[in-house]
Amino acid sequence: MPVELKFKSDRQQNFRFFVCAGAKIDYDFNSNARSKRNNEVIKVKSFDYGYNLGLGFEFYYPNFIFAPEIKLSNGLGNSLLRNVGEPTNKAIDRLTTRMIIISFHIEG
Repeated sequence: MPVELKFKSDRQQNFRFFVCAGAKIDYDFNSNARSKRNNEVIKVKSFDYGYNLGLGFEFYYPNFIFAPEIKLSNGLGNSLLRNVGEPTNKAIDRLTTRMIIISFHIEG
């Protein structure tokens, strides 16, 4: 669930540049934090929070607007669930999420 602010430049003929920044809260439906299985070595928490930074362009055509965008998303919280006695406690100190998101928006 991201909340973002988008800052757009002035339109130059059929082109516009923009940057966006914001915060996010994520829920991982595939996390194994509550799993009872003993063979899972690394356990991951369900909730995460972080920030998004991105940039993109808007191209204006007669019938639609085409806007490619690239975003970097970094998690700030430690997603690793530590259990006493697991061998990963000494090997892994921190586990965070990082994503590169490429999106294409078409507005009619």
